[in-house]
Amino acid sequence: REIATLRNMNYISKEMRVEVIISVSILTIANYLPKNWTNYNLDTMKKLFTVIILAILILGAYLAYLIYFGTTKPEFVQVDKISVSDVKLLPNPSFDLAAHLEFNNPNSIGVHIDSVICDIYIEESKVATVVSKEKVEAPANAHFFIPVNTRIDLSEQEYAKIFGNNLFESILNNTIKLRFKGEMTLTKFGLHRKIPFDYDYKYKIL
Repeated sequence: REIATLRNMNYISKEMRVEVIISVSILTIANYLPKNWTNYNLDTMKKLFTVIILAILILGAYLAYLIYFGTTKPEFVQVDKISVSDVKLLPNPSFDLAAHLEFNNPNSIGVHIDSVICDIYIEESKVATVVSKEKVEAPANAHFFIPVNTRIDLSEQEYAKIFGNNLFESILNNTIKLRFKGEMTLTKFGLHRKIPFDYDYKYKIL
């Protein structure tokens, strides 16, 4: 009966889910308790206590799962504040690239950002991978930003591959195509969740 009740919880509100889970848990524990449990010896009491503790732990884990994965996951918005600086042409083309990854957390609970991995492409050729392990707190019901900063050094082969056929077109259009692709790892209640992102941007040369 209790299992059937849990299966039907998708049709009720989140507030009612918590009440149902608590009620079902109490009934489940009560079913394991004999009517004359006060007359049992110490070993039996230890077993009953273990059952109760396990039920509480399972209930807590399930509630955390409902709260975290029952909510709308944070979403990627855009890459903002993209800038290029300290450009050098010799001995090989290189420059500093900075940007902010913008995300939105539409939920009423904050989450922890464990890590961000971002591959950077120029004209569809991957030129760098940025890995950030900095712990960031994403607030509830708000937009938040993850900075991406790296130094990009292009070898002669990479430069020829990227701009060999596209340099003249890029100069005419005054743009270079940048692409940011990767994923962000979130943590809440000990549970992990990955948020992918993929964003194209036309960077103006002049």
